[in-house]
Amino acid sequence: MRSGLESRTLMILRHAKAVKDKPMPDRDRPLTEEGREQIKLMRRHALAAGLVPELVLTSDALRARTTAEDFCKKFVPPPALVLMREIYDAGGDDILALVRVQPDSVTRLLLVGHNPALEGAVMQLCAEVGPRKRIFQRELWRSSMLVAVGPTWPRQQ
Repeated sequence: MRSGLESRTLMILRHAKAVKDKPMPDRDRPLTEEGREQIKLMRRHALAAGLVPELVLTSDALRARTTAEDFCKKFVPPPALVLMREIYDAGGDDILALVRVQPDSVTRLLLVGHNPALEGAVMQLCAEVGPRKRIFQRELWRSSMLVAVGPTWPRQQ
């Protein structure tokens, strides 16, 4: 059990801008050049704010996986990255359930996925914010979002 003194940070990152106008399965949509630039900007902001994850849970869709991999490229040490098929079709409750079952040893978690699920999870977290939690939201460009919650995140209820 946590002592209450340890800090935990949850980062939620929507995938960067992806190709829309080419006929292909949705899971296979790659990032645009603008999306790749978004990732570089978000990574700079994350590094400046000390938001470096130790574990990354990401949708297995190409655009989310590429966002996670490129976002974490310069982090030392590199975080563990777990591809999760279930994030692709998840709802906000599902996203928070994935977060809540992470072991106490994970103190900096990044979740990379899709809207509307991520927005739903963020809205639920905002409703749960107490006096010991802070929500930082940084919207960068027009399609990507990085949200960090700390010093703790809600546990399984």
